[in-house]
Amino acid sequence: MEVEWALVNNGVRLLAARPLPEELVRT
Repeated sequence: MEVEWALVNNGVRLLAARPLPEELVRT
């Protein structure tokens, strides 16, 4: 499970690094 959490954290960091209001609104 730790590996999955690491992947999730990486995805969140990538999204945070790219502030895209449109994507956030879509989600």
